[in-house]
Amino acid sequence: MHAHHGHRQRRGGFTDRLVEVVEAALADIDESERLLKLVASEQIEAVRELAGDKIAEEVGAAINKDAADLFGVVRAVSMLRAVPGSTMELVTGYGEIWSAMTMQAYLRHRICPPPGSMHATSSWSRSRAAAASATRAPPTPSAPTPSGTPPPRRWSTGSQHPSRRL
Repeated sequence: MHAHHGHRQRRGGFTDRLVEVVEAALADIDESERLLKLVASEQIEAVRELAGDKIAEEVGAAINKDAADLFGVVRAVSMLRAVPGSTMELVTGYGEIWSAMTMQAYLRHRICPPPGSMHATSSWSRSRAAAASATRAPPTPSAPTPSGTPPPRRWSTGSQHPSRRL
């Protein structure tokens, strides 16, 4: 019996399909691999339709790398015949990142940033790193001000203000 139970929260199209990829691994690793390749290619095609070939090529390379990493997770699920909750959280995290990458690709296409502006991969690369990290350092509070009022919150180096995530 596997740790993940059938009652999952509905998250969205591609994220739910990644969950199905993991669940398929319990019965048939080849079917799971086929589904994973299909989901990744459909996500890349969605980016292509929304943002064009050039951006789709760039985002597609990241999605294909993620899919290869996810297949390692899927293979482990197949061998264990179980889906730990942490595994499902990791998989759904990738789905959310892929959705954010797709939205960013669309916005990039619509807004057409000038040459030399921030590279599009930077924000979702940070998001991927944050999703992969098991723990996040808590904010570092500052000492009280002489008036006794609490100072504005300062965030530890390397972490983002909560409103700036994804």
